[in-house]
Amino acid sequence: MLRLALVGDHRVGATYARIAPRLRKARFTAIADSDGATAQALAALIGAEVWAEDFDTLLAKHHGSFDAMLLHSASRFKEQHGARAAQAGKHILCQSPMALFRHEAAEIISVSRAARICLMIGQDLRFAPAIRVVKENGESGRLGEPGLLRIHRWQASECSPGLSDILPCDRPVANPLWPLLPEIDLACWLFGRGPEIVYATARREEKPTNTRGYVQLHLGFSDGGMALIDYAETLPKDDGYFSLSLIGSKGAAYADDHHNMQLLFTGGPPVALKTLQGDLHLLAQLQEFVEAVEQRREPAIGGTDGLRMIEVVEAAARSLAIGDSVRCLEEQAEDTLTPA
Repeated sequence: MLRLALVGDHRVGATYARIAPRLRKARFTAIADSDGATAQALAALIGAEVWAEDFDTLLAKHHGSFDAMLLHSASRFKEQHGARAAQAGKHILCQSPMALFRHEAAEIISVSRAARICLMIGQDLRFAPAIRVVKENGESGRLGEPGLLRIHRWQASECSPGLSDILPCDRPVANPLWPLLPEIDLACWLFGRGPEIVYATARREEKPTNTRGYVQLHLGFSDGGMALIDYAETLPKDDGYFSLSLIGSKGAAYADDHHNMQLLFTGGPPVALKTLQGDLHLLAQLQEFVEAVEQRREPAIGGTDGLRMIEVVEAAARSLAIGDSVRCLEEQAEDTLTPA
């Protein structure tokens, strides 16, 4: 039985509490949150025996109460938390982004390999049922060679990571296109490799109006394949939409997040009613981590996948800054967990 410690964002605690009873061969035994009352309440909710107010206390005082850590720490803490967890011999499921910068991500990978622990990057879109079907059809050869991938994500600025506020303006910022990391990972995953060419363009709406942003990202792959990613914060509050279409040499596939969509007309604007997939994708992601640790194998999304996301998003930021395409030099590395 793998013992899990949840570290960081308390907003994910209720979700993990819902899926914990369905998790096989693992259970939560420890919680760390900056708010002590929240940590204690979450520990009771999820069935954990110990709780702490921060990462340091959890690792120092309760080291023996868990085998693996789920890191939902703020991005500025990811590198130090990831490296220290690995040095302590704890397996890691680190929510993307795994670090602020490329060199920090590389350091986490290096330390994890030296410690011979399992490092997995959290990217739950890969585990969404509809997208899994697209991937399976691609791997089976039914679609042929991937040629064009289109991904659209539209959401409200109120519930987004703040794209408009972090687009390049009067001063440089780290990884300004972080909101696109999940879509970048999907593109690399479906093509089976990283892009060679990256081009990004964006629009920024200034305050005092509702600050919203729009980015279009072009990824050019070897053999002429291309991915086009659209990300916008222009929808009304509490709305959102995601769609993906992949065109191959033999066929095409489509997926979106509007399961069983119905439109309700009652005299005003139409209202979209949809059946959600719930927490199934998150449960599948966590179960994959547990099984990768148990079987001492590479997880579905390893450290090099997390590094590649950062490499591409850094290339996109450079492209946005200079207004031209840039070449993305991908470092080849194997993410192998060596048996003891």
